[in-house]
Amino acid sequence: MGAKRVKPERNAAAAKAKPKDLPQEGLLGFKEWLELHQQKLTVIVASLFVVLLVVWGVNAFLDRKERSAESEYAAILKEWPSGDAADAAVWQGLQGKLEKFAAEAGTTRAGLYARMDLMRVLLQEKRFDEAVRIAGELVSRASDKEVGALLRYQLALTYDRGGKPDEALAQWSALKADPLPGVEREVDWRLGRHYAAKQEFAKAVEHYESALKHPGDYPGAALLQEDLAAAKSKMPKGS
Repeated sequence: MGAKRVKPERNAAAAKAKPKDLPQEGLLGFKEWLELHQQKLTVIVASLFVVLLVVWGVNAFLDRKERSAESEYAAILKEWPSGDAADAAVWQGLQGKLEKFAAEAGTTRAGLYARMDLMRVLLQEKRFDEAVRIAGELVSRASDKEVGALLRYQLALTYDRGGKPDEALAQWSALKADPLPGVEREVDWRLGRHYAAKQEFAKAVEHYESALKHPGDYPGAALLQEDLAAAKSKMPKGS
């Protein structure tokens, strides 16, 4: 007869124990975890509170700076002449105030508009190169799409008045591709005139016809029709 197999004896306590009764080494309850990390959590919460206070303080400061800049800018605009044919001394006085304000206002919205008005003053003084320089800087730095388009419009006008047709054409073309609401009619008209000057009459006709389709009063329909007829008359026969 072979040897009798002996079953290994089980620990009685372990046999009776249920899973939840077994020791859970390495696991802590929420209360114990909270007590263990209370100091660290206090530091984190305090740090977040400080960050929120700093953000709130910065935003409040920027809001006050914007309001103060707008108020000062409005005071300068009250000195703007009612007509373009003002005395040279008036424009020079405005130029000095706008330059000083723009430097102090920095990147505020009022500071941006002050630089745009400074461009207008420089144009009145026929200082085209300086106006172009300011306009170019503002266009490259503009983050707001509509403001950027408005600056590009001013830059195109500046190039036109400064006798730089190729540079002006590039800016009007950019405005055609990414238009400024309300000036689409004028943009097409100015493009038509530039192409007519380059004797590219087919393109001129295209833009004049497009300008007539846009709503608006400037330029007037009579002027557009006149320019359109002149461009058509100069196109080769059969075009």
